Amino acid sequence: MVVGNGTVGGFFVHVDKQMIATDVIPASDSKVLILPTTERRGERATLAYLEWCIDKQYLVAGDLLLTDNESSFKTPEVQNYLNDHEIEFDYFPPYRGSIMNPCDNSFHATFKKKYYNEILDKTTITMADKIVYARKAYFSIEEISIQKMFKRTGLTGGNIEKTVRKLSTEGLHLNQQRQVIHLQQVKAFGKWANEQDFSFDRECESKLLNDNMVVSE
Repeated sequence: MVVGNGTVGGFFVHVDKQMIATDVIPASDSKVLILPTTERRGERATLAYLEWCIDKQYLVAGDLLLTDNESSFKTPEVQNYLNDHEIEFDYFPPYRGSIMNPCDNSFHATFKKKYYNEILDKTTITMADKIVYARKAYFSIEEISIQKMFKRTGLTGGNIEKTVRKLSTEGLHLNQQRQVIHLQQVKAFGKWANEQDFSFDRECESKLLNDNMVVSE
């Protein structure tokens, strides 16, 4: 959960592995829910999450909760629970969360980058380790960065027309700096694929990359 003022809600994770200790992360700001595969598991996990958030006051009466269109957020039981606690809720338009939702647009990518940096040099890692490192990555994202994520999607001000125009074309074209990085990645992949003796379609490659372009390895 990310908040428009730049803060994050508590770290909550649900797993189906009963051998994981629930106290692997501090209970003061985090929770591990062990929920084996069962009927309506998503809804049960969502209700448990909301109950925990309200108990910890990450969500209070009068708050507005914006979510994607995952079915577990939209069941009558979940909606009634939110209404009973006077929490307003709404959903991002279908297929628009990637540009309008700060989590999908920016936060998740930043979180994943920090998480993978944590585990990059680990030769072995357990599920409990993953949870610990994920929590560390989650809380390491600065408030100012989250505030910018909300502003980027137009949820907290700015020029709405300009924001919509920018978001609707985002990712269609690489800027010069990103293009160089992309070309390096394509060349590195092609080199690796050829070394592994994989069949690599040169015609397909030529559509992605100008072979005459000089790019440093």
